[in-house]
Amino acid sequence: MNASVGGGLKSRYETEKELAKCGRDTGAVYPCKDKVTNEYVACKSINRMSYTYNPDFIKREIMIMNELTHPNVVSLKSVYVDDDHVDLIMENCSGSDLHNRLTEITRFTESNAKFFFKQLMGVVESCHERALEMPDQDPVYDQAVDVWSPGVVLFCLLSGSPPFYGETNADIIENIKDGGFYYDRCLWINISELAKDLVSGMLCKDPAKRLTATEWEYGSLYYVFVTDIKITVLDRTLRTV
Repeated sequence: MNASVGGGLKSRYETEKELAKCGRDTGAVYPCKDKVTNEYVACKSINRMSYTYNPDFIKREIMIMNELTHPNVVSLKSVYVDDDHVDLIMENCSGSDLHNRLTEITRFTESNAKFFFKQLMGVVESCHERALEMPDQDPVYDQAVDVWSPGVVLFCLLSGSPPFYGETNADIIENIKDGGFYYDRCLWINISELAKDLVSGMLCKDPAKRLTATEWEYGSLYYVFVTDIKITVLDRTLRTV
């Protein structure tokens, strides 16, 4: 990764129309074209004048992106800093995303869900491995949470609905704390018992009894679940997460 202090972004890249906001006034994401290679990249431009700007947070984000190299994680190419902005130049991810595709098709087939779930857990494992390689650093997350969260994603992929409901965010949080969920027969009728067992193990309320990210060895629930993957060409168009 290259770093440039004092600007220089516009001398190398042509920025295009804003794609998305980052928070209320923290910054925005723009597609950019490299004037040298004609390659399209994404620029996350962070406003240093914003009241929400936290330099330590940005430094940590850059450090993590530099440390974590994985085919399913967006790569950081360079950083430009001037008086007003910190610009992160990242790999361009075109196409749809998982949430939008799920909204379009309601739910994935079990085979397609396996494909994306395997990618997601590969990233989780890689994060945990990097944490183990840096024992001098304080833990930045609880590994049990890192299993629960993908369990929620897998539940949504397979059923097209979240495991925890509520009329308000507060209601949803209370239901999450309660830990109760069920498999609606109409939504799960074509889903294997193996998949349900895996979801139940990942969403177990008690972290001590929950499956761990290191329990993916040969013969495990996870291993058996993702071994037989048949993915349609259509769903390969999803962008890297």
